[in-house]
Amino acid sequence: ILNRGNDKLPLIYITKAASKLIKPDSKLEVNIKSKGLSETGRNVIGILPGKSKTLSKEAIMISLGYNYMDYDKENTSEKIKMMIETAKKLYDKESKQGRSIIIAFFDGNITDDYSGVKNYTENPSYLLENTSVNVDLTGMNVKTEDIILNTQQVPVTRYFAWAFSHQLEQNIKHKGIKVTKYSSKKTIDQILESGPNSQEVLYYKGAVPTVLTMYRTGNTEKHSKLEKNFTDILVSSITNINY
Repeated sequence: ILNRGNDKLPLIYITKAASKLIKPDSKLEVNIKSKGLSETGRNVIGILPGKSKTLSKEAIMISLGYNYMDYDKENTSEKIKMMIETAKKLYDKESKQGRSIIIAFFDGNITDDYSGVKNYTENPSYLLENTSVNVDLTGMNVKTEDIILNTQQVPVTRYFAWAFSHQLEQNIKHKGIKVTKYSSKKTIDQILESGPNSQEVLYYKGAVPTVLTMYRTGNTEKHSKLEKNFTDILVSSITNINY
C-alpha cells in the first residue's frame, strides 16, 4: 500500500518480462478485487537443493517475519529485498553450496496468536532434524551502523551451527560493523512453562539452532554499512563454509 496524504493507494509490482510488453506513455487499466484479512496466514518457503552428496540433506535456513508495524515499514521492506537478493546470489553460486538452503518468509509473527513460525514448527516443509541452523533476520534494524546478535539458542554441542554463527559474527566485524551480543534473562524453565514465543519456538520445540538478530533503536542512516553489506556477508558466510 502506498500512502499519499490521507489516501492509501494499492502498489502493484510487475515482472521484468511483463514490463517489456508495455509501450512507453501507454495507459493501463487494472481491475482489483480485495477482501479483508482472515485468520489464515501465508508462509512463503523456498528451498535451494544442495550439491554435496554427503551434506545436501542438511539445510541452512534464513528466515524473516514479513509483517510489520507502521513505524518499521521501511526497515521490513528493506529486509524483504535483502532476503530476495540473498536467495538470488545463492542461486547464482549454487555450485559452491553443499548444503541446501531454505528461504522462509513467515506470516503473523507480530503476535503469537497467529504465528507463522509456530505453524511451520508443527508442519515443516523441510525436516527439522535436518535443518542445521536458522538465521532469523526478523529483529534486525538495517538502518543502524551496528547489529545485535543473540546466539543463546546455538549451543556448542551443535558444532556446525556454533561454528557458523561464530564465522558469521567475524565476517560482520571484518566489514567494520560493530556487533553487540544480547542475552535473554529468561530461563529455560520460564520459556517452557509459558510456551516459547516466535523467536524461541524453532529451537525449544523444533530443536533448530537459531541465530537471532535483535532490534536496535537510535540513530539511523539512509544507507548504513549494515544495509549495504549484510547480504554479501551472509552469502559469503554460507558459500565459503569448509566444514
